[in-house]
This record gives sequence, structure tokens and C-alpha cells, in this order.
Amino acid sequence: MTQKRQAGFPSGGRYRAALLALGLFALSAAPAGAVTITAQFLSSKFPSFTTPSSAKGGGNLTDIFDTAIDYWEKAIPSSGSVRILTGWGTLGPNVLASTFTFSHKSSYYHYPPNYVNIEFNNSNSANWSWFLDPTPTGNSEYSTFTSSSADLGGGIVNTGRVFTGANGAAAGNYDLLSVALHEIGHALGFTPSSGTNVVVAGPLPDVGTSIRTTTGGHIDIETAELYYSLPPSERKLLTGVDILGVAQLAGYRTVDLNPVPVPLPGGLVLMVSGIVALGVRAAAGRRRAA
Repeated sequence: MTQKRQAGFPSGGRYRAALLALGLFALSAAPAGAVTITAQFLSSKFPSFTTPSSAKGGGNLTDIFDTAIDYWEKAIPSSGSVRILTGWGTLGPNVLASTFTFSHKSSYYHYPPNYVNIEFNNSNSANWSWFLDPTPTGNSEYSTFTSSSADLGGGIVNTGRVFTGANGAAAGNYDLLSVALHEIGHALGFTPSSGTNVVVAGPLPDVGTSIRTTTGGHIDIETAELYYSLPPSERKLLTGVDILGVAQLAGYRTVDLNPVPVPLPGGLVLMVSGIVALGVRAAAGRRRAA
């Protein structure tokens, strides 16, 4: 089993000066084995890295992030590796999370070289809260699951696995698991130029599938995990277009488009086939995931 938890690093204060845009981060991959994602968690001993007091649900970042890693490792059974440094940090009021990469070791900032940094907003001054699922491998806090699919040029492909009808601590709050899955997708290599199409080529399945991208290098399908915003009270899991998009851009040659059997909620299950809205604007109340 991949070791995902290691000792954290102290805060460097203005550590953004040591970061480069994620678009400069490159991964190599081979057709055998499975991608390995290693996460190092920033120490909660430092105030800037602590869980926000406004968070609901009782779960924790470590368990939720590890669950997101497991989903991606199953989705991409190709050899390759990525190292992630992750934790809480103060971001803008409308930003859920942000991803960067370190180009070199900085003795001043105490960060190692060649790590992708994923930072989740812990600002208690924001007028919204996180849902930290204490059982992130299940979806019991949501009553409705909707699966969508469409033909994007290479045959029918899954475009959405969305849970709604949130109850309890999930209601009205932003799901950390969904955001972790999104940011890990960027860390694995989904960094297209805005407005371009990612066209799937062999040996990947669904050759010819054309995935349109939008703001900041995100998928222009609202139900996709790698769409640029997320509403409260909603959970998204990995879709076929998310997995194909990451694999095509990062050079992975083997994928599993159904990596985890979805534990269905107790309520209604909807199947929507062949209808996908492209270029949809974020609805009011949505927050951006960088």
C-alpha cells in the first residue's frame, strides 16, 4: 500500500514566492503498473495549517484526501508517480482550493523540490463552510445520484456522477472530497490551455472523444469533476471524461473509466444519457476550484 501520510513541514509564511504555475509540471508514464500518488500533510501545529472551525461533519482532511487518492490510483492503472504536499491555508473568499508546483528546494520556505502543492481554504471569515465527511467512502449524506453520459465524438462516455439531496452536515456546505478529487486531477497533469479541446487518442479507449476546456484549464461540462466550480450540498465523483482528459494530457496509456463502484444513496437514482450542456455558467453561490 502506498504510504500517503508523512511528517509535515513548518509554515514559510510567504511561500507562494517559491511556487510556479502547475502548467510547468510534467509527468512521465509507462503502460504497466499503477500510478502512485504520495501525499505529505502540512503540520496542523502551525496556525495557518489548522482545520477551519466552521467546518461541519467531524471528518478530517487526511482521511478524505487519502480516499481521493485511492479513487485516482484505481482510475489510472498506468505506471507513474506524483508527490503532493497538502494542507489548509488562507485563500481568497471565493476560492475553495488551489494547486501549484515547487520547482526546487527552498531552505527558507522548508519545502522539498518537485512537489505539487494543494492548498484548501481554511478562512473562517468566508461566508461558507466545508463538509468534512467522517465516512468519505460512502455517500449516505446524499439522497439522489445522477449519472450522465454523451457522445463527444468517440462513442458514449460518462460525463457525470453527481450526488445531490444533501442532508445533515452536508446540507448547505462544500464537499471536501469533491474538491480533493478535482485538485488531484490537476496534480496528475490536467493543465490544458483555456478554450482548447483535449482529443483522446489511442491506446486509450473512446478514441476521438473531444473534451472542451474552459476557465483556467478546466473541463467545460458542468457535471464533470474537473469543471471549474462546485455548488454547496453536492458531491461529484470521477467521470469518464475526467479520467480520459488527465490520461491524454499526462501520457498515461491505461485507464479504468469505472474505477470505484458507486455506493448508491438510499434515495432516487437518475440516469441521463446523451445530453450534456457545454459552456454553462456557474450558478449563483458556486465557488471556484483552481
